[in-house]
Formats: sequence, C-alpha cells, structure tokens
Amino acid sequence: MFSFKCPICGGKLNIKIGSNIARCGFCGNMTELDSADVDKFRDVYRSAERLMNQNSVAKYQEAIAALDTIAFIDEADKLSEECKARIAALEADRKRREEFERQSEKRDTVFGIVLLVITLILCAAAVAGLIYFVIALRKGTLSNTSLTVVIGLIVLAVISVIVDRLKR
Repeated sequence: MFSFKCPICGGKLNIKIGSNIARCGFCGNMTELDSADVDKFRDVYRSAERLMNQNSVAKYQEAIAALDTIAFIDEADKLSEECKARIAALEADRKRREEFERQSEKRDTVFGIVLLVITLILCAAAVAGLIYFVIALRKGTLSNTSLTVVIGLIVLAVISVIVDRLKR
C-alpha cells in the first residue's frame, strides 16, 4: 500500500483522481503512485458519484462514507462537502414541504368548518321554509304561484339528485 507522505520531506502528498503522479504540498516533489492504488481511488470516487446521482439522503450518506476512505484526496474531500450540502438542501426541502402540508391542513380545516356552518344555516333556512310552507298550506293562505314555485323547486332538487346518482 502506498504511503501518503512525501519521501523527501514527509509532507502531505496531493493526489488527483486518475493521476499516477502525486505532488508534495510542501516541497513540490513529484512521486509516482502505484497503478493499483490509483485504480482503487478512482473506483471509490466513481462509486460515490454514482451514489450521489440517486439524490437521496441515504445515498449521499453512503457516498460520504465511501469518500471518507479516501479523504486524503482533495477532490474526495470536496465531493464529500458537496454531499453534505445536498443533504442539508434535501432536509430543508423536506421541512419546507412538511410546513406547507401543515399550513394546507389548517386551511382545509378552516374551509371545512366554514362549509359546515354554511350548510347548517342553509338546512335551518330550509326547515324554517318547510315549516312556513306547511303552516301556510294548512291555513290556505299559500297562493297558487307560490305553490307552483315550491313544487318546481322540489322537482329540480329530485332531478339534481337523480343526475348526481347517475354520474357515479
């Protein structure tokens, strides 16, 4: 296995993915890398890139874990930071969606309550109108025009219910 220290000064070697040469960050000495190590570094890096393409928190975490095995490579460290930034963005997006859903549920609840109140008011008005109709009918004070309008409304309501049933 390759040593990640400069053989001349002991400084950290700067390794680039796919390159067979490493440069010392301190003295500038160039050191040749073992091709098996280069292939291993490249495979780990490419694997992390493939995991990142799946765009999920779990896959980004897997990519970070893989990149940590080659953390001595600057490109791997940068890619790991990108993974962390994308995880943060996904988490922020998830929180924003959850907050939107909570707000939407609140609006739906308020809208439902308003519709319920309106329905109750309309039902109360219908019951009051029905009571008035029955009383006026018994007393004989209901005009023929009013009787025709009420019967027409009842027929329209029945037709509306039948059409609604047929659509289902």
